[in-house]
Amino acid sequence: MNDRLLQGPDLTNNLVGVLIRFRQKPIALVADIKSMFSQVRVDEKDRDSFRFLWHPNHDLSQPPVDYQMCAHTFGATSSPSVAAFALRKTARDTLSNACPETVNTVIRNFYVDDLCVSCSNPDRAVELVKQLCDLLDSGGFKLTKFLSNNKQVLSCIPQEDLASSVVNLDQRQLPTQKALGVYWNAESDCLEVKVNIQSKPLSRRGLLSVISQTYDPLGLIQPFLLPARKILQEVCMQQFPWDEILPSDGEYGKAW
Repeated sequence: MNDRLLQGPDLTNNLVGVLIRFRQKPIALVADIKSMFSQVRVDEKDRDSFRFLWHPNHDLSQPPVDYQMCAHTFGATSSPSVAAFALRKTARDTLSNACPETVNTVIRNFYVDDLCVSCSNPDRAVELVKQLCDLLDSGGFKLTKFLSNNKQVLSCIPQEDLASSVVNLDQRQLPTQKALGVYWNAESDCLEVKVNIQSKPLSRRGLLSVISQTYDPLGLIQPFLLPARKILQEVCMQQFPWDEILPSDGEYGKAW
């Protein structure tokens, strides 16, 4: 049934754009929306498309019961588009009585349920957190797991809304955690790329696998990967089979 659902328009912000805006100003802040998809209700007339069968007490010998989802779920084809629309509508519905910059933050600085934003000073960051929480709360969204590179900002956020890694603000250094898949060192306020290459056979498929193991959406370490990409390009041009082992004593083996 999921294959029959319409995907809807792609309302997800560009990942690179969100990350670049995250690096614009000195006070950085990340958070995410708690169970975002589940906060968006499915219209009653559409719930027939979200039916599923459930065996009572997990007993497969009993006849299954027919249920319907009342809220959007992770994995449903339509959920990302519907949830993004609901989030943006929440922001635009408050445009008349909310700070335009806060509304713009909701529209431009979320990647699905992840917030990545930067502010010019700590006071503005604290103010933005409050405004964002109030705005999103009006639409039933809960913003949580806050992390910032500034302890003054963190001290103004309720402890239950902080990321688990910064609940104890007495720690000497702020942690490193992922921001949209990229490692962010909050203490030094630097983005990091961690490389943990797993050994693969010296074949065309192995080359592609090794190159693809490094997640680098901003292209920060692409100059270091270019030699491997050049080898893969040459192997493809020579039409080596995907799983044929390349000569280890040749130019490929030496470069590898």
